[in-house]
Order: sequence, then C-alpha cells, then structure tokens
Amino acid sequence: PTDAGRAAGQSRCAMAGPLSSGGRRPLRASRHAASPSDREVIIELNRRGGGGQGEATVEPEGQEEDMAVVRGLAEETRAASRERLDAFLSSSLIESSGTGGEEGGEVIDVNQPSTAEDASMAEFVRGLRAQLDSFEVAMGRRICGREREIRLLLLSLFSQQHALLLGPSGIGKSMLSDCVLDALDPEGGDVYTFRRQLNRFTTPEELFGPLSVRGLQRDVHLRLTESYLPGATLAFLDEAFKASSSILNSLLTILNERTFCEDGSCELPSQVPLLMCVFSSNEIPPENDTSVRALFDRILIRLPMKPLQGEELVAMLGSMHRGGPGGEPSSPEAFLRRGDILRIKEYSQERVEVPEAVIDLLRKLRIHLRDALDVNLSDRRLLQIVQVLRVCACLNGRRSVNKIDCLLLQHMVWDHDVKNIPRVRKFVENQLLEGCSSLGEWNKRRDKIFRDAIGVFDGDVYMRGDSMSARYTAYRRGKMKTAGRAKAAGRATGSVRGRIKALTTEMEELVCLQGEFRDPKCSHQFLLGEVLELQPKLMKSAKAVRTLLEELYLLEECLDRESPPEVMVELFPDTLAMFSKTWRTAL
Repeated sequence: PTDAGRAAGQSRCAMAGPLSSGGRRPLRASRHAASPSDREVIIELNRRGGGGQGEATVEPEGQEEDMAVVRGLAEETRAASRERLDAFLSSSLIESSGTGGEEGGEVIDVNQPSTAEDASMAEFVRGLRAQLDSFEVAMGRRICGREREIRLLLLSLFSQQHALLLGPSGIGKSMLSDCVLDALDPEGGDVYTFRRQLNRFTTPEELFGPLSVRGLQRDVHLRLTESYLPGATLAFLDEAFKASSSILNSLLTILNERTFCEDGSCELPSQVPLLMCVFSSNEIPPENDTSVRALFDRILIRLPMKPLQGEELVAMLGSMHRGGPGGEPSSPEAFLRRGDILRIKEYSQERVEVPEAVIDLLRKLRIHLRDALDVNLSDRRLLQIVQVLRVCACLNGRRSVNKIDCLLLQHMVWDHDVKNIPRVRKFVENQLLEGCSSLGEWNKRRDKIFRDAIGVFDGDVYMRGDSMSARYTAYRRGKMKTAGRAKAAGRATGSVRGRIKALTTEMEELVCLQGEFRDPKCSHQFLLGEVLELQPKLMKSAKAVRTLLEELYLLEECLDRESPPEVMVELFPDTLAMFSKTWRTAL
C-alpha cells in the first residue's frame, strides 16, 4: 500500500478504538478513505454494540450517575401517575369508608373543594344508613323473607315514587305495606297514612272526602279533604285496578303532579303532601285495558311476590313459637323523618351526577325493550328512573351513579309480562360485564398506542442487544442517529393522546366498579343477591384491568413530562422490548 493508504487506514483504525478483551483485529485499509465501506460500517456497529457473547465492553464513564438520574425521574413520574389513579378512585365517593379497621370517612371531591354541606351530608348519610339497617332488623321481626321488598319500598319512599305489590292473596302484601307505611315517625310532624280497598263501586267521596254542605249552601263545590287521600303523607290502595275508570283517572294528578282541586274549578290546585302510594293487586291489568294504562304507567317500582319457600318458609314457621309476626319497631331510632327524606331527594337532584355510560345504558335498554320485548318506555318513566338511581347512589355514599345501580331497572321497566324481569336483568348484566370481555381488545389497543407513542424515539435509542444486521438496516434507513445516549426526537402526536384518553375513559368505569366491590363483605343498600352473584364475574379480571390502566396513566404522564427515552425504558422495559428491536433492553 501507498503512504496515503496507510494514513487512511490508521485513521479508520483510530475510529475503531482500542482492542477489546476479545482481541478484535483493526479494520483493514480501503481505497476510499473518505467513505467507509458497508462492511466496515457493520464491523464498527458490531464493535459499538458489544460484540458476541463473552466479549467485554467498555462502559462509558459516568454511567452509574446517569442511571441514578434516570431512576429518579422514573420514580417521580411513577409517583405522579399513582397519585392520579388514587384521586380517580376516590373522586366518585361522598365519603371514603375506612379500610383496614378504620371507621368514618371524609368528604372527597377532586373537581372542587369540599364544602360544609358535603361534610354534613356525608355524616348524615352514614347515620341514615345505620337507621335504615335498624329499621330493616325491626321489620324482619314482623315479617319474614321479604327483605328485598322492604328495601325497594324504602328506596321508593326516599325517591318519592309509587310502588306496586303484585301477587296472589294471602302472601302478606298488606302486612308488608303496613311495615313500610309505619316507617315515618308519628311524632315528627304532620304524618298521616291513608288506607283504602277499592272496588268497582268505590266513590270519589271515599278517596277525596265528602262535599262540604256549607259550601253547597254557598254554591261552592268544596271537599273536606282532611283524613283523606289529598291530606295523606303515605297511602295504600288495595286492589286498585278493580276500581272504575273515573276513579282511576281522578288519581292521576295526585300521583304525578301532587296536586288536587278542592273547589272543583282547578284554577288554583293545592299541593298535596303525598310522598308515596303503595298499590297492591292479585293480577296484572290487561295490556289492552285503556282505563288502567295511564295509572299503571305512573307506578314506577313493581314488585312481583310469591309464597315463601325453603329457608324463608322455615323461618316464618319458626317465628310462630316466638309469638308470631306483628308488633311495633323496637326502638324510636327505627323511625324515619319526613325532613330526612326530602333532604336526600334534594341533595341527589343537585349533587349526584349521572355519567354518560349510564345514560348510554338507558338509551340501549330503551331500544332493546322496544325491539326485542315490545315494551315502550315513556319519557316520564325514564326521568323517574334517573331520579331513583340518583337517590340510590346517594344512600350508598356515592356522588355518582354507576352501572351496578342499574340492576334496579329490572323492577322498573317490565310492563305487563313478568317474564321480562330476568330478560332485563340479563341485558344489564351483559352491559356491566362488557368491559371484562373487552380486556383482549383493550390489550391490542394498548399495544398499538405504545407502538405509536414510542415511534418518535426510534433511532434515538440504541441497545446492545440488537443484532448486527438489524443495526446495519437501521443505519442504512437513517433511523440510527447516535450510538450513545439519545434525546427525544419530539412529542407524541395528538392522535396518540386522544386514543389514550378514549381507552382510559372506557377502563375507568370498570375499575371504579371493581374498586367498589373489591371487598368480599361489600354490600349494596338496595341490592341483595344480585351483587353477590355478579361480584365473582366482575372481579375476575380486576388485577389485569387495573394494571393496564396504571400503564396508560404512566404513559400519559411520560408524554406530558416529555420524558427522555431512557426514562421510558426504565418504566416499561418489558413492554417496550416487544415492539421495536431498537428498544430491546440490555440494561
């Protein structure tokens, strides 16, 4: 070789660096000193990549200090992500119930500061739930095997909606209604309960009071409504559907608008104090009976009842040895107050939210009822259903309705066919478990999000685990920019952020439900067996779903902080190794 060739060869050998412990031979000289051959590039990349197994590599100076900085940034990012997750899990609660043996709770609201009203309501709900439990225990001593009906009638009372007890004679419909109608404290104010059995000969005077004789002398049509339905706080109408159409139609304004025309002119209808009216019947009114259709539509909660069987029957027969059913609540604490009922409804209307997921479920259910079950759900009933769900969430200590509460819809949307109850329940359960069945799809979407999110770093990160051919391919395509520590090439695109937000929104609802029922001893104030049956199915994928949500929160936090690729490798070593060879870890 010529002198110029020797000089060029020495220059390229200097670029190759000192020999490693494996005893690499220096690069041979080339005729074109300014442009190294492809073979020389491959050898150089292989040398920088660490060579084969058993070959020692020269670690860059200060690597330990750099890795300490990277780990510090990674811990800060992970802590911020966990803080966001904890805030989300507690954001839907009026009170955070104590865990690990702690008692009490505190008001939580991530959107706005806690107010004195919220703190007062949290304490009030805790006391009211204990009072409801005491009331149910007292009622259990009077009637056996009707815990579900008692709870739903109490929900109807707090929601100020009407209820129907449907079943054959002799199963305790009247006794059950008496138990609930006696719930209000008789010493708490003007509380009056109206009871009447209707038939086809029932007259308006029996319900609304007689005409005033003095009024007739003055040519005024005036009724004496005291101690009759217009002056009642609670009412029980037995065999209501057997009344004439004129009686049934006269009940409509009292039940829906809570108004009554005492003077007959209806120019200034007076408000009635009615909270709830309980109806009972032995049979469902015919669907083609137009005289009953309007009244039946105003009865929101409908409870079919059957004779007691199994353990419930044994418990009822066993109670005969203790003096039989009957008696009054054992303590004054079991009574409810009218003011408490009004306060719960007012607070639930103003502060309890109905998320879009629940609204979407109601929309799908209405379509399902119309197309599959031939049931038309009126707008009035939909609004009443939303109010019941809000009260249910409030009495369960939550500031937002969730899909678990929607299991109550099976008692509110079936029409004239009792067989629709299990069909509605199955539909709601499928909507509840939709997220659990979507875990595979969510994982695929997560993979695509990670692949696109780290795409901006391709070529800026170089790992020694890559093969020589992969490194050369990256070099030829211009993706390998540096072989040392890399800097981020840019931010993730807006579409990636939008996809992260969409996926986390879908998962947050399921994680919230799973978090609420993570405790095996969890309970719902108005649902009994439904929650216990659904809990194992709902919690089956709880760990995987929550881990996936934590990863997405962490990735979004990295993008917000514009974290360098070294931090992302520290946070997602296994996940990133699946997507790109240039991210294969060698740490």
